[in-house]
Amino acid sequence: MFSRSPALRLVILALVLAAPSSGCGSASSSGAAAGTSGTTPVINGKLVVTGESTLDLIVAGKRNVIAKAPSVNAYFEYPVFSPDGKQVAYVLALTPTAQGQDWGNDIYTSNLDGSDAKLVFKHDKIGTLVDSLSWTPDGAALVYDYQRSLYDAQNHYTGSIFRVDRLAIGTGNATTLINNAQYASVSPDGKQIVYVNVPQNDFEAQSLALADIDGSHQQKLLSNQKGFQGYFAPHLSPNGQQVAFAAVGGPLEAPTPGARHSGPANSLASTLLASMAHLFELQAAGADGSPYQVWIANIDGSGLHTISSLREDLPFPLWQADGKAILFLGAAGLYTANSDGTNFKRIGGGVPHGEIAWFQPG
Repeated sequence: MFSRSPALRLVILALVLAAPSSGCGSASSSGAAAGTSGTTPVINGKLVVTGESTLDLIVAGKRNVIAKAPSVNAYFEYPVFSPDGKQVAYVLALTPTAQGQDWGNDIYTSNLDGSDAKLVFKHDKIGTLVDSLSWTPDGAALVYDYQRSLYDAQNHYTGSIFRVDRLAIGTGNATTLINNAQYASVSPDGKQIVYVNVPQNDFEAQSLALADIDGSHQQKLLSNQKGFQGYFAPHLSPNGQQVAFAAVGGPLEAPTPGARHSGPANSLASTLLASMAHLFELQAAGADGSPYQVWIANIDGSGLHTISSLREDLPFPLWQADGKAILFLGAAGLYTANSDGTNFKRIGGGVPHGEIAWFQPG
């Protein structure tokens, strides 16, 4: 799959644009959808999972395909349920295979059985990326992360656009809410947006940030914490008082309250599981070079802690509806854990650079 590391993406784009017209090999997401290599996980509610070439719906342990990628260099990203749970919006990404080829990310909506699929956003320039997607609680709009590289008349890279836009589904009109921002998600109550602030394309100065749903009252989060080198997929808790996110680096010796793998603590089985987890960790870390951990903190910066010591490749965390637990997908597995780090479990297979959507009853 096309890398989601912003700096690495820019390198790849430069190489593609400078490549001979004969082209290069096609790219697609690797790995099977969560659980395809074994038992499909049983999740409370409905789960949509991105896979290698399909977008899958999992209900009561049964898996159905919502959509299939139209080509080998296309894949799905960032699924999200409509507020009533009857539709899903998702990103269809097309990667470049040759110089001069049109490519980029588009947004679709469809029914859960894949019917009535509609293109609601078509990339406006070659190479436009959509790197997050949220549905507003009224179902009238989608909030997404718009990214695009800029070039001068000599085709030299000059910078990038990172912003958060709002798309009115009924009219197709898009408006910019926040500049210098990426990986945005709308809070469950629809009043706020949590995102990653990237000031003037300075990735070393990234920070988590919060704004009102119209983009106003922007403020940094976790400003009292040091050592984070990159953020991914922040999501606010149902009560809006905590944020779950993936990150590289972080404060030294950050606490992991009560974190543990499920099962007997002192047994041959647990030893083997720990060894396998370490192997998964090494495989995941090698995918992008820098392993991520899942973190939770109060929005005032207090209570920062990790969810287990397992490091993953771009894990994507979502909150349980009651705020007591999280579900997250990584390259090596689909995991659950209580929000304090206890009761950590691997419940299904992973997807490199995959994401999930979770619709929960009530």
